[in-house]
Amino acid sequence: CQLILDFSGSMNYDNPDSNEKFAAVSKIKYTQMAAACLAYLAFKQGDRLGVTIFSDKIEAYATPSKRKEHLNQIFALLERTKAHGSGINENITRFIGENLNNRGVVFFISDCLSGEDKIVNLLSSLKFKNYDCVLIHLLHYDEVYFPFQNSHMFIDNETSSSISTNPETIKEEYQKEVTQFVDNLKNECLAKEIEYLQITTNTALEKILLQFLSSSRKAFR
Repeated sequence: CQLILDFSGSMNYDNPDSNEKFAAVSKIKYTQMAAACLAYLAFKQGDRLGVTIFSDKIEAYATPSKRKEHLNQIFALLERTKAHGSGINENITRFIGENLNNRGVVFFISDCLSGEDKIVNLLSSLKFKNYDCVLIHLLHYDEVYFPFQNSHMFIDNETSSSISTNPETIKEEYQKEVTQFVDNLKNECLAKEIEYLQITTNTALEKILLQFLSSSRKAFR
């Protein structure tokens, strides 16, 4: 089992003022929780677990192992690694392609807000190495439901660029664009036999764990 985790700057988004359950949780915090749960489940199943964390470079890499000390090392990596940078690039995809060489299941967690084509192509190439690949597409509650009112300034966590607008005037068009983005990515994955799971920061973690169990059974049946 391999976990590939996007720790780029856009994953830092949160909304501490939100009243929606888990909407105040940042995407990176949700990723850390989800990855820790997946890692523990893989360990309990006796799987060899490897982890790759990237921003705009490889931040951490742990070769596959089933030792208890290895699980503790992964927990430490998840806790101390900070999200920053512009996201996936050719150096990252090359590193992953060169270092993942065993049969198993790959869980790739990302918001896919940059480099989504690189992500799909990477997972497609791993399919040829006998990996079963799952893209867990994580968006923040706000990015899907756009619950803002009154004038807002929106700031890009990766580039620091900003725009001021009245959210209510663009909400309908924005949500159409998000729906189209999600549908296109899902269809690309399905065309290349990559399992696709779209979740938000208010999705129960059980949904990811059920996906893990389903994918693990498919990989080794």
